[in-house]
Amino acid sequence: MKRGTKRTALTLSLGLGLALAGSPWTPATVAHPVEEIPEVATLRVHRAAALKIVLDATRSDDPLMRANALEAIQHAPDHALPVVTLALEDPEPGVKFAALYTIGELRLNALVHAAKPLIRRSEQPHVRAAVIYAAARCGVASDALMSEMAGFLQHEDPRVRANAAMLLGRLNNDTAVPLLRRAGLKPVGDMHPGIQWTLLRVQTAEALARLGDARAIDSIRSAAYSQFDEVRILAVLTLGRLGDDSFWPNMNNFLIEDPIEFRLAAAEGLARLGRHRGGMVQVMVEGATHALPTVRAQACFAMAQHDHPWTRAQLAHLLDDEDPTVQLAAAAAVLDVTDDRPDRAATAKAR
Repeated sequence: MKRGTKRTALTLSLGLGLALAGSPWTPATVAHPVEEIPEVATLRVHRAAALKIVLDATRSDDPLMRANALEAIQHAPDHALPVVTLALEDPEPGVKFAALYTIGELRLNALVHAAKPLIRRSEQPHVRAAVIYAAARCGVASDALMSEMAGFLQHEDPRVRANAAMLLGRLNNDTAVPLLRRAGLKPVGDMHPGIQWTLLRVQTAEALARLGDARAIDSIRSAAYSQFDEVRILAVLTLGRLGDDSFWPNMNNFLIEDPIEFRLAAAEGLARLGRHRGGMVQVMVEGATHALPTVRAQACFAMAQHDHPWTRAQLAHLLDDEDPTVQLAAAAAVLDVTDDRPDRAATAKAR
């Protein structure tokens, strides 16, 4: 079995980073017992502090921090316009992608005019796809632009295909279904790593499931048993987002499997399904108190899905973590939990 060792700063729904590590669980990894973290009645009192962390991160020297902060600001839309406007001119493609994606998610029509130069000029494929997504969500995408987006599903790089699949799945355009079904086919002689094509198939299956293809869910379930940890984690998180309640017993079994990131994905998936199993909080304790900042950051997003006194208190505690990436993850989770917009439920389900 191949086990991944890739570690990045945060795990957000855009797929900008997916944290992996291979540490087995032992009680020694729990540095702070539950009792040491006082309960809090609500996280709303911490929303201002969380917002400050996110706004500060939009000015970070680290482009990954800037990109992840832009996604977090989606849960504070009243503060999004100025930071997204600046990010459209960011030299880093990942940050520009996050800005355009946020325009689309929040339907920031006021920024469509600012994005028009990006529509007219050539950009990297990932950024170009985000330009089209933003235009489509704001109702100004031409047929030519949508054809260009569909063309990315046949790009030579499977990562470009995966990015386009994710965006098309969120646009609810079922005309893309035939192309999505073919997007995961690896061309003869292709030299990209096999894991990239496997991840692509999970992402195209998620897009197909969102567009009503009931058969697509089976391939995601199979991917939860992949030889690649990164694929297993993505598959379980995807099944949670899609609300695949029939898979909950499998997720429950995953709570005791390595690595810790896979257990956290299972805990988050169960929480999204409303299946509050006994081992979930223990896994979240393990993740939130882990020595690796990448694991603590991932735990924040799992805890955001579970309304429990300890998880809410731990999120507040992690706003003061020694690592800025963990602070940002906790802040994003707090903004998520305290986002009380009327359309909040529909937005959360789409993520």
